[in-house]
Amino acid sequence: MSFLDIGPLEILLILVIALLIFGPGRIPEIARTMGAAWNKFKTTTSEMRREMTLRLDEEVKETPKPREEQPAHASPVAAQAALASTTVESEAPAQPEEEQG
Repeated sequence: MSFLDIGPLEILLILVIALLIFGPGRIPEIARTMGAAWNKFKTTTSEMRREMTLRLDEEVKETPKPREEQPAHASPVAAQAALASTTVESEAPAQPEEEQG
């Protein structure tokens, strides 16, 4: 199992180097400090994520939904009249062609 694509041998090497640099007395203190920093980081990122989600939800609620736009002169009566006129024109009998003779 790897942590951040670091294998177990690399982790062991880092721990040995840290032990040599800081000594055995400071390793627990450094580990506590790093753990507290990690927890603070996780808490901060989750709060930011929650805040951004709330802001996006509020923006979605405040954004008006687009309505279907109709011309100002359009009304149901005018639409029916236009439909009736096209229907009458299309149902008009065709004029007979003149016979050539």
